[in-house]
Amino acid sequence: PHASASSGGAAAAIDGNPATRWTSNAAQANGQWFQVDFGATKTVERVTIDAGSSAGDYPRQYQVQLWLNNAWSTVAT
Repeated sequence: PHASASSGGAAAAIDGNPATRWTSNAAQANGQWFQVDFGATKTVERVTIDAGSSAGDYPRQYQVQLWLNNAWSTVAT
């Protein structure tokens, strides 16, 4: 995983363990992103955004985009 703002440990965002978490360590701002390349086609059943107790470190809006047919496609907002 890669992110536009990160305190490191982005892999914790997708490790399946609710006890771990990734943080940008910054207040969210327009244009920030988080990207995961699974390396192969995968089925994505859900995306969960859990900001925990963070007062400013949570997205006010988001888009989930998938790379399909050589183009980005927004599948959720």
